[in-house]
Amino acid sequence: MEKLINSAFDFFAYALPGFCILVSFFIVDGDLNTSRDFLKLAGELKVGSGVVMLGLGYAVGFAVTPLGRMLYKWFYKRAFFRWLDRIMAGKLSINEKNEIVDPQGGKMFISDKFILVREFSPLNFKYIESWNVYSLMSHNMAVAGIVAFALIVYKIVVCQPAHQSFWIATLVVTAVLIVLFIYNAIKFNVWSANDQNSAIKVLKMKERADKLDQQEPKKKAAKNIV
Repeated sequence: MEKLINSAFDFFAYALPGFCILVSFFIVDGDLNTSRDFLKLAGELKVGSGVVMLGLGYAVGFAVTPLGRMLYKWFYKRAFFRWLDRIMAGKLSINEKNEIVDPQGGKMFISDKFILVREFSPLNFKYIESWNVYSLMSHNMAVAGIVAFALIVYKIVVCQPAHQSFWIATLVVTAVLIVLFIYNAIKFNVWSANDQNSAIKVLKMKERADKLDQQEPKKKAAKNIV
């Protein structure tokens, strides 16, 4: 089961977006001008070629992950995102009331939060990881969309294909998908953070961890007495 989860994580977070980036370069092929041309090409691909493309796609997807993260963090700070969020009625913001702070008043490290949820509530940890996978896939797919967008512009301006209307429509659809992918990346990241903080607070994980720390010296002392 663990291997299945890891494989799904790798496929959706890295291999699929990377595969889309590699496939985007077929756009500049002069023989590919309509959707039928691309469907015909897909039908001619052999299983071995597909496996190689997925393998290369995994490496590409892994490499562009920092770019995707920078992209959605930049987008999150823009006024355009707040306008879009009002339209989507997402109300995407971190619930500061549930933010976990340490005794000195600083925020708890994200790695400490992960350890608490993973240790005390594996089911919640599973859902939080799912949100992280969706966020990662979304911002990597946004990078793939930007690559495709640039190549489509090149195709229209430089190659000047016969079916201009098809490529203009594809350009518009790609632009919309880029925005939606970035929005989803933010959405799932916010869901992950809020679920993580809520799980720690509602289930009193910090208090339970502190209690275990206090009990540990007593256990050692009891062993020494025995």
